[in-house]
Amino acid sequence: MRAVVLALSAAVLLLCTLGIGLDAAFSGGYGCMGPPSIIFMPVFAICGVACLALARGAGERVSTAVVLALGTAASALVLSRPYGRPIPYESLALGDIQVVLSAEAVYQGVNQDYFDTLECLAKPSSCIPGYPATSPTFLDVSLTRPEPESGYRRWLVSGPPVENLPSSASRTSTRNFAYVAVPLDSRWRSFCADETGVILQAPKGVTPNIRDGHCDDPRCAPYK
Repeated sequence: MRAVVLALSAAVLLLCTLGIGLDAAFSGGYGCMGPPSIIFMPVFAICGVACLALARGAGERVSTAVVLALGTAASALVLSRPYGRPIPYESLALGDIQVVLSAEAVYQGVNQDYFDTLECLAKPSSCIPGYPATSPTFLDVSLTRPEPESGYRRWLVSGPPVENLPSSASRTSTRNFAYVAVPLDSRWRSFCADETGVILQAPKGVTPNIRDGHCDDPRCAPYK
């Protein structure tokens, strides 16, 4: 009888460990739903206790301990995933990209048709000669911070310096730029946009290549 109960408990324990492990390895954010493997966890715990209680000899105890260790590690990874609330990380990153593209386009109109850094967009009076400090800014200062936000790191790559700049243009002016958003979780998509206004998406786990201030990566495709 002990052998039958042990065999059944071990089989269920192994299946639960496999399900939790697959969820930990291949699932991303869960949105407003919990991870599907969470239903395996109580069964995993019960069968683990049963197997440890029924195990006889070093062989059974060691094999049970190994399966329990793997399942526990996978459970910890699954439970570390954000869930129980919407996770619009991609939408937030895309929204910030659109804001930066619009800000650069408007700034271009007051900077002799040139683009500029995020800091200059947030405080144009410190960059454009003669631009009044009381005049409108083009970007919220929060978008100039290097710290990750909402699951993404974002940064701007300026193009080559402009030669023979007009005296009325910012000294950091460029003819082109690229703005990149890369997720902290490699299972989400990265994005890149430049002065063309086109937003490109990169495969999961890929950081877009930038060359001379342009999104230049054959792995990227227009965002859909």
